[in-house]
Amino acid sequence: MGLGAYIKTNLESRQREQEYQKRIEQLQRSIEQFEEIFRRGQRIKNEELILKQKKLIQTAKKGAWILGINALGVFHEQREDILSLLKKGGDVRVLLLDPESEVFKDRERKEEEINGEISGRLRAEYTASLAYCKYQLQ
Repeated sequence: MGLGAYIKTNLESRQREQEYQKRIEQLQRSIEQFEEIFRRGQRIKNEELILKQKKLIQTAKKGAWILGINALGVFHEQREDILSLLKKGGDVRVLLLDPESEVFKDRERKEEEINGEISGRLRAEYTASLAYCKYQLQ
């Protein structure tokens, strides 16, 4: 019995690993596509981006990974679809930029600094994203 359980667990683990690898490869392809768009100097219209996000979340079978500085746009525009995915047993993972990282601080300086003062908007949006994940998605 112990050997059977070990084999089953090992096979399931390998299957999960393969699924994660496929997701990572899909994310890498998406990132490469967006990088190419920005290299060419093109911009994605907000309305078009919202429709693409909506379609991705609505058609997700197992889950969605959301990546961003604060992800509030996705939460605001796709709230019902995210909740629907969760109710169907799907998984939603959110990766937010660490506000203590140098990348975040650099973004704050570039986006918010006026006369040596940083407004704190990005940090407030980050905090709002955490609150959204903690309270709204339960």
